[in-house]
Amino acid sequence: LAQTTEGKVIFVSPLVDRDTRTSRVVAEVANPDGTWRPGLFVTAAIAIQTKDVAVVVPASAIQKIDGKPVAFVRTKDGFQKREIVPGQKDEQALEIVSGISAGEDVATTNSFSIKAEFSKPRNED
Repeated sequence: LAQTTEGKVIFVSPLVDRDTRTSRVVAEVANPDGTWRPGLFVTAAIAIQTKDVAVVVPASAIQKIDGKPVAFVRTKDGFQKREIVPGQKDEQALEIVSGISAGEDVATTNSFSIKAEFSKPRNED
């Protein structure tokens, strides 16, 4: 079971190992139960900048229809297509500037399948 924690980087070595492409980083973390031992090798994600935003979705939740970015919001009747205005993004997440409100449920997986349903021709009898 992988353990996670948050801490503050207090030292980054200027040297990178030529073979392993690793560098020594020292972080200060809470360790009341002794889980984190000196010399332990870890994989870390280091935030170099943060920004508080009202609405963030996984980047995979966004599809394009007619060249416009959309998300699919769950309603009592199923999913509703919403055009969105995207903001900043990283490898995993995308800020939503408008089109979705905080607290609304968004399809985060299988959004391509939902897009296919919305793209099917409809009979208008």
